[in-house]
Amino acid sequence: MNNKKYGYIVSVLFVLLMTSGCASEKEPDASDTIHAKPSETNQGSATKEEDANANPQKEVLIIIDQTPKPTEGNSFDFVVKQVPEGFTLAEMEWNSKKRRIVNTVLEAKAHGANGEDGFYISGNGQFSGFIYPDTMRGDEGEVVFRFTNSKGEEVTWKKNLTLMLLEKEDNAADGVIADDKEEPMKEILVIIDQTPKPIEGNSVDFVVKQVPEGFTLAEMKWNSKKHRIVNTVQTAREHGANGEDGFYISGDGQFSGFIYPDTMKGEQGEVVFLFTDSKGKVITWKKDVTLNSSATSQKESKKEVVTVNPQETLEVYMQAIASQDAEALVGLYGGSYQGLRNLFPETDLNDKHALVKQYLELGPKVSLKEILSRTEVSKDVYTFVVVFKNEDGTRFGVREFDKITNTFTYTVKMVNGKLKVMELPPYQA
Repeated sequence: MNNKKYGYIVSVLFVLLMTSGCASEKEPDASDTIHAKPSETNQGSATKEEDANANPQKEVLIIIDQTPKPTEGNSFDFVVKQVPEGFTLAEMEWNSKKRRIVNTVLEAKAHGANGEDGFYISGNGQFSGFIYPDTMRGDEGEVVFRFTNSKGEEVTWKKNLTLMLLEKEDNAADGVIADDKEEPMKEILVIIDQTPKPIEGNSVDFVVKQVPEGFTLAEMKWNSKKHRIVNTVQTAREHGANGEDGFYISGDGQFSGFIYPDTMKGEQGEVVFLFTDSKGKVITWKKDVTLNSSATSQKESKKEVVTVNPQETLEVYMQAIASQDAEALVGLYGGSYQGLRNLFPETDLNDKHALVKQYLELGPKVSLKEILSRTEVSKDVYTFVVVFKNEDGTRFGVREFDKITNTFTYTVKMVNGKLKVMELPPYQA
């Protein structure tokens, strides 16, 4: 009897020791903390903090990439790789001692279209990040992502972050002329990028990153001894749709630049941007530029694909997607490569073949299933709505946080006398 009693006491002491040891475990790092918030129906209950390792289904995986992208200004990219089942991204937040910026997913998608500062998500969900002004460089703070489900429960992911502190780029020259003395807040920041784009023709890209409050872009000029080209914003938008030479702005405002003929290669001149406000005041930004005179890069595609009608162009492009033919895709693609350069920063930025090849290797193996519709938007500009299929024949779809997209729109238009497809193959993160 005494032996049984002694054994019972020893067992109780052992359990107490184990409980004490568990209570002293180290708390998870606050920089990558995941918080699970109970439903709003649980009034008065404290927020429960759960370690992701203790509850695997609550785990959130987000990749933050601060690779410098000076031609795009100050930004970092993020990719949501994994979320708990049933949860979708609802809100993104930047918190520091100086600023608090909160954007919903809808606001981020709007920023993806208009290029405004803050969190952004591209229209097709391929690219996402946070754009901030020069005044926030070096800011130490916390980036927060909130996910919710249909029950009103919330999961929060946080990470401590220091925004990149980059030196001012040479191509972001100050050339502001105003009627009164220039104040710091009146600074205009315009990025000029002359990365060779021989497949797209001769062109200069520009991004207006900062303008004085109340001012908007009104007119763009190229001045040289041989040529004087002046385009309003409206004319530039028309060029963005029809591919004509001169200044252009794409329909959604994501891409803008200046396209010029071979006869202007090597020309020295001045790029001028005029900004106006509601009172009629004008501020001018100027920069001396020498247009590229270099020959076509030998790294560019040697496969010349010539098509004579829009649907044929699209179908050949779709065949190249199905066969993973990067060279043919480069020959037919007429859109921007900036997104691919951001995605693969270690690849030679001028090697389009390598960029597209890496993109294809990363993306899904799909082929064209059906062309649902064709619309003639304007002369030499057509849009097609298409459906892709997976290798097993099932319909391909892309998940964009809370919904699945399984129809895709492609634009075919005339660029420098040749029909080009303006969108990249589909991508599934």
